[in-house]
Amino acid sequence: MSSVENEAKRVNQAKPENELGLSEDENEVKVETGNGSKDEDPYKLARMHAFQLSVLSRNYPPVNNDLPTGTKDLPAKFQVVPKTLQPNAPKVHYGFGLYFIDCVDYHKAHHLESRLPPPTVDEGTYMWGICLTIIQHIAGCCDFGFIDIQRAKTLEFDLILSLYDNHTIWSRELVEAEEEDVISIMRKEMPVLINRELRWFYPLL
Repeated sequence: MSSVENEAKRVNQAKPENELGLSEDENEVKVETGNGSKDEDPYKLARMHAFQLSVLSRNYPPVNNDLPTGTKDLPAKFQVVPKTLQPNAPKVHYGFGLYFIDCVDYHKAHHLESRLPPPTVDEGTYMWGICLTIIQHIAGCCDFGFIDIQRAKTLEFDLILSLYDNHTIWSRELVEAEEEDVISIMRKEMPVLINRELRWFYPLL
């Protein structure tokens, strides 16, 4: 997530794209001071930072995505297993695509206000603090400790809510019934995932 912190230094003022899930009201929040004082909506600053970082995500050049969709099976060049170790295989993550605003909404829906980062930190550090809280919370709900959040190297989403990566899936992959239970809980806790498919993503770093 260090890339999120680095991006915060390059925030611009462009309008959000529709798929970010940000309304005109959110854009208005962006130009306000958002100093995080206690008499304001505690998530105003979080929404502002989510907007800013999502805009930056759309500034990356398009990625030639050669990863399969609709399946967990990977081409041989991505496979890393004990008997045929390929330590130099590109790392990819299996999970759901997320926007920064999804993380803010999850944080608010689960009443985690007391765990908001201090308003004085930069945008990237602030959003990473929110993401870290979400990782801990949703992993606890699912009783699956390997859930992670990574920056996504795609113009479609900002983040990856990752269950596995190709370097460790051989040792961490759940049996089918357990995996279905985990996915069901994730979608229950974060309803925005209901209409999103599990797939492979390249991480930004």
